[in-house]
Amino acid sequence: MKYIKYGFSAFTKHLSTNIIIILQLIFLFTALNVIIGNYNSRDILYSPYKSILKNKGYAFYTDYESEMYDPQTGEYLRSFDDCFKETESKLIGEYNSYVIYSAEIADDVQSQKRLKLIFIDDRIYDNLELPLVSGKWENKENEIYGIISNNTHNLGTGSSVYIGDSKITISGELTDPTYIPSFTLWIYNLCVTDFYSAEYSKTSQYDYLLLKLSSLESIKNTNALVGNGYDGMVLIEFSDDISNEDMELNKKILNSSGKNVTLTSFDDIKNRSDVYENEEYNKTKPIILLVWIITLSGVICSSAIITVKSLRDYTIFYICGSKWSQCLLISFINSAISVFISMGIAMGLIQIGLLNGFSEDIGFVIKENNILITLIVAVITLSLSIIMPLIIFKTKQPKDIINSYNI
Repeated sequence: MKYIKYGFSAFTKHLSTNIIIILQLIFLFTALNVIIGNYNSRDILYSPYKSILKNKGYAFYTDYESEMYDPQTGEYLRSFDDCFKETESKLIGEYNSYVIYSAEIADDVQSQKRLKLIFIDDRIYDNLELPLVSGKWENKENEIYGIISNNTHNLGTGSSVYIGDSKITISGELTDPTYIPSFTLWIYNLCVTDFYSAEYSKTSQYDYLLLKLSSLESIKNTNALVGNGYDGMVLIEFSDDISNEDMELNKKILNSSGKNVTLTSFDDIKNRSDVYENEEYNKTKPIILLVWIITLSGVICSSAIITVKSLRDYTIFYICGSKWSQCLLISFINSAISVFISMGIAMGLIQIGLLNGFSEDIGFVIKENNILITLIVAVITLSLSIIMPLIIFKTKQPKDIINSYNI
């Protein structure tokens, strides 16, 4: 305990030098967390689809116009769902299809906006990590849970929505603005970002409620839903052992389904998504490494200066019974105080930024990796800061210092 006290004493005695170190480290830790947070904001969009896109498959889009409507009268014949099921029945080999189903509540006239229900394939929903202002992503069985957007229905975490006799409990509320999973947007150069629509409550046409697709089967009174159906795009994932010949046959089957068919392979989507996820990180990585090197140089030099200035004090501790190696511990504690004060201030600044909506302006998300990487950088910085004091303590012996200072 007394060495911690001596470490604090050394810290306050060389306060001006330590403040310079702290300022450098605050900048390093803050910049590091902003970069990690920016990466996280992209990763949360990509992560629900990573396990899907690494396999063989296609993003399939068609309007099925000629099959859904009578070309002569324009009369509605059958749904997109039925048309796609017919296409699916022709596919060769084992496959999984991923869809998003949307609907509205028929008697929803209590608010400025209609409440749009987004039923997301369970395998995607279970991996969603979109940030919440309250609550959590709940996955309990035998109950229907949903996540609500910022809304005009006065719904929040813990509220309930009834569809016929079925009760939906709101387990969390999305940040505003946010991303809503959607397979309605189609472009040729698909990226994972095109699997979402960016929504802001002030400009959005709807309030949104995210649900598992399996919960649709639990809603007893589906007549209470209107405008319901699959979004226009489907992800079709084939088994790993499917042959190239069967993949080509499946491609032909899909291309011959409906009108305006567009297919994009999972490989193409994954490649563009990988670029998107790492784009900002790759740009800023050299900058943060340079900042870290400059900061380390400052920390190492400052530690050496403080150690040299403190040698007389350390020699007195030695004369009073402390071991020379224990005096090195005092130098280490002095450095540790600077590092952990810097971490605390940096985390505080980031938290203030989050509370004031800073993350919405620049787009970053705090996750466990922020804490882990910050701690790793702090430990490495602290370990390197002790190098010069260690060299000084090995080259300077107490007897030499006693003679130098005439102690």
